[in-house]
Amino acid sequence: MATNVSNVFYKATTYGGSNGYAYRHAAPSGVGNTTLPKDWKVYPVPATSEITIDVPETDGARYELVDMAGRTAQQGTVQAGKQHVDIHSLPSGSYIINLYTGSERSYNSAILKD
Repeated sequence: MATNVSNVFYKATTYGGSNGYAYRHAAPSGVGNTTLPKDWKVYPVPATSEITIDVPETDGARYELVDMAGRTAQQGTVQAGKQHVDIHSLPSGSYIINLYTGSERSYNSAILKD
């Protein structure tokens, strides 16, 4: 899985079996906010205990936080407006947030949890 932090792309790859990961520079993979509608926002980055998802005029969307191993760490639904999502129980690290409207992914971006 790749992540985009400040437009520098890295890809996590396994080494030494399934217990280790290495990061290496990678070509853009589509992860980042390239499909972000202009009025959608996810902040702050980095975050410590919560993130705010701001998706005006979009009821019934859902979010998914995915860790760098590709596992879903947290998920839920999003209503129109600003929604605060508690992430204090997640381990520190990098995550990808995916926002879906219907069955299509409408947004994805890197989130850093301190």
